[in-house]
This record gives sequence, C-alpha cells and structure tokens, in this order.
Amino acid sequence: MVDSYQRLKPIYEQIKTLPHAKPTLYRDNYSDLYFLEVFSSDATKANGVLKIKKMLHADTVVAFGDNLNDIDMLRIADIGVAVGDCVEEVRQYADIIIGNSYENGVAEFLLSHSKNSISGV
Repeated sequence: MVDSYQRLKPIYEQIKTLPHAKPTLYRDNYSDLYFLEVFSSDATKANGVLKIKKMLHADTVVAFGDNLNDIDMLRIADIGVAVGDCVEEVRQYADIIIGNSYENGVAEFLLSHSKNSISGV
C-alpha cells in the first residue's frame, strides 16, 4: 500500500498483531508518501537471499539497499552496500556506501568490481 503515514500507521499496528504476518512501514526516499508492505514472516528479503545463496552454492552475497525494508538483507549479506541517498538508518548496516541511486551508484559499483575482486572490497 502507498499512502500517508497517518492512514497507514493504524493498519500497520493491526497487522503487527497477526502471528505469521510481517509488516514494514517506511517513507519513500523520493516523495512524502509511505509504503506498507505485508508478507509472511518467513518470506523476507533476508530469507530469500539465504535460500538463493544456498541454491547457487555462492561464496559471497553482495546486497544493495536504500530503505528500511532492506536492513535485514544487508545484515545477512556478506557485503552490504547502501546507495548514497539511502535513508540514514540503513547506513549503519552497510559495509560500503556507494554513489546515489539516481547517479547510477549500483551500476558504477558493479562496473568497477570484477566477480573475482568483489570479495576483497
């Protein structure tokens, strides 16, 4: 859902009481609107990353994030990367801060690191 904080906050609070639901309420980086995401407590970005890492037998996972819904994913990644225009809370969970998203920060990071050298960042 996308709406104002005042309209989404009561819904968020009610969903938090459900046993197997995980809501996330956060402000959009690029407007004054808020997002309310609701999913199974087992279906998180972090769990998705761990499952893909296991399936691919990957040695290193690099995750990119910019908002509160990315924090768990950045925490479990081997290398957590936040874009420069991320919300302030995300910075503390990142190993690396790169350029802004609107300045192609992720693309520039990927271009400047080969798959062999990224683990040594």
